Amino acid sequence: GVHFVSEKAGIAVGPNGIILRTTSGGEYWERVESGTRLWLEDVKFLDERRGIAVGDRGTIITTDDGGMTWKSIETNVRENLYGLSFFDDKNGFAGFGLKKETPLEKCSTLDDVIIFGQDGKMRIVKVADKFFVGPRPLRVAVFRKDEDLIYSLIYRDGKEGAILAK
Repeated sequence: GVHFVSEKAGIAVGPNGIILRTTSGGEYWERVESGTRLWLEDVKFLDERRGIAVGDRGTIITTDDGGMTWKSIETNVRENLYGLSFFDDKNGFAGFGLKKETPLEKCSTLDDVIIFGQDGKMRIVKVADKFFVGPRPLRVAVFRKDEDLIYSLIYRDGKEGAILAK
């Protein structure tokens, strides 16, 4: 996976725990130590400093210095983690009646929407013309009951508690 935090700064992850970092818009890349030799599948940043990467056998590593150094997060997850998704809409609304916003997915009035909030709560609601999903939800997606899709959650129990997974 590749994620650009700005026009110039980006991180790429891949096989054998490789992490490549650029501050030149991709013209030059430098290798950064990840602390793992497992395949890293995806990387995302919350802002210019804080990022997270995931990969094989439940690998989760984080950075708080823009990708210069990474530390492993211990969890009870042993399955391969293939992707990360964050959603940050200015006003916290979703729905099929919104015309100017960037579409997340195509949906119809028969669909349901799954919402993962910052508070750790998950909701499944009927899609509507316009509805409030909350400030800075972690994930908003069309929830299709007929698909074999499994959502895994990794969360911290309180501010300083253990990191858990469901």
